[in-house]
Amino acid sequence: AAHPHCALMLSESRVVTSLYSLITEKQEDDEIVLQILFAFYQLLQVEAPRVSLLQQTQLVVYLLDLLLDKSAAIRRMADRCLDVVIETDDSWAAQIRQRKFEMHNKEWLEAVDEDEAEEYQDAVALNNAMSNLDMQQGDEYDDEYGEGEYDADAAGVRLRQPLDASQLDDE
Repeated sequence: AAHPHCALMLSESRVVTSLYSLITEKQEDDEIVLQILFAFYQLLQVEAPRVSLLQQTQLVVYLLDLLLDKSAAIRRMADRCLDVVIETDDSWAAQIRQRKFEMHNKEWLEAVDEDEAEEYQDAVALNNAMSNLDMQQGDEYDDEYGEGEYDADAAGVRLRQPLDASQLDDE
């Protein structure tokens, strides 16, 4: 498959689709998966088999999943295959880069999401505490001075005596 003429002949046969079927069937056998990934890497170097693989299979999705494999060798080979796809196929490039970024920065992205959730929860808790404090202070004032009205100019501040409309004219 490393030779362009051989890769072209392979792409015209059923070997490429057979390899794809085989890798999904034998996904538990790391050595077989690794060897098939190497074959895919070689086939992706040549346009005809690359087009066939990308259009007739879900190879990119499978390769992205393999980036999370327990075997470091499989992760590296899947990454190399994806790099070839990025270099040669613009339609897949952005999606692959995005997924690689998310996988590489997974812990950081999760921490940011947690921080944002915590900040929201803190803001809600602070808002609830302030509301409760305002209610308690109002109740304490009512207990001490009797019920009064709120002064619109000093929001949240109770007047000692209810407002009288005549007092407003004097100001």
